[in-house]
Amino acid sequence: MNERARQRLHQIERAVRPSATAHLRQVDALTTGLESLRRSIDDQAAEIRALRVELAALTGQAAPASLTSEVVDTRNARYDQLTGEVIDRVLADGANAIDVGAHVGDILVRILAVSPGGTHVGFEPLPHLADTLRRRFPGVEIHDVALSDAEGEVEFHHVVDSPAFSGIRQRRLESDDALVQKISVRMARLDDMVPVDRPVAFLKIDVEGAELGVLRGGKELIRRHRPVTVFEFGLGASDIYGTTPADIHGFFAERGMEVSLLDGWLAGRPPLGLAELTRQYDVCENFYFLAHPR
Repeated sequence: MNERARQRLHQIERAVRPSATAHLRQVDALTTGLESLRRSIDDQAAEIRALRVELAALTGQAAPASLTSEVVDTRNARYDQLTGEVIDRVLADGANAIDVGAHVGDILVRILAVSPGGTHVGFEPLPHLADTLRRRFPGVEIHDVALSDAEGEVEFHHVVDSPAFSGIRQRRLESDDALVQKISVRMARLDDMVPVDRPVAFLKIDVEGAELGVLRGGKELIRRHRPVTVFEFGLGASDIYGTTPADIHGFFAERGMEVSLLDGWLAGRPPLGLAELTRQYDVCENFYFLAHPR
């Protein structure tokens, strides 16, 4: 390339670069705006559904299962994203994690990506899902056990068409025609399944309402290590076990831990007091929370 051509090329680059940069900035701004709008729409839709649930409660009616399932469908993708961000922040390579209610392993994938050198444990009581997890994650300890605060054999309700809704007690389902199989599974305490002297940095619990039993069965591990804990806690599931916001808030407070929203903790906002946790629970505003050391 001769000098004249080189100079012309430089002139073109100088002319194009500001335009391209401005265009990229416009694209970034538009993307950010669309994401903000999507979150706003999701939040408003969830608030409308929550108000419908609250209205049903005020009039003495049971909240239709379709309403609570709509909330679940709308929010789950967002909770999964936030859980991944929590894992990214909490775990370093070599740190250990526990996934209670591992299902098909989506959270284990993120855990292994961030801490491939850690010792990780997954619990999934449905035998066919546990077998799949063992094949998919040969380096993870997988136990086909239902965790609680007692041990023995327990009747477990397998929702065949929607395995994620399976649990020790049968939760309210959207369809009366849902196929539910009763199977016998082993029940155990977390403190008996994981050495309490093994440091644990992250704990996830999603067991369709039985979360308090899991916490009580792992109270020594939690007291000793105070892992950042992402857990489900919502109407239509936890209330079937008689669990209240005061139970959850009190359990963590006794162990020097506080409860926050996932996005609130990530953003550094203050934790939830009992009154706000109760409000969030009562109107189904959120059903995933995060416990963390004070």
